[in-house]
Amino acid sequence: EMGRLNFAGLAFTPDGKRIVFGRAERDAAKQKTTGNTEVLTVPLSGGVPQSAGLALPDLRGMSFAPDGRLVFTAERMFKLEIWSIENIASRLPN
Repeated sequence: EMGRLNFAGLAFTPDGKRIVFGRAERDAAKQKTTGNTEVLTVPLSGGVPQSAGLALPDLRGMSFAPDGRLVFTAERMFKLEIWSIENIASRLPN
């Protein structure tokens, strides 16, 4: 099951081969969500979503900057933060 998508946005990777999106992270052992949004990626041609190795509370507004950085906002303890991750596209599954 895909699970509930969070409003974290959808973004195409700079090479146009994958879509990056957010999903409510689940703790399989406890059978409930953790409160974080997990970043997932899936090939544009279809397939099973794979984790990009990033999960943060209230992650949203994902997009790629022209230089390839993944840019998004995340809220931690009622403090809004803006994040930028360099070289994320090179770490995504092929």
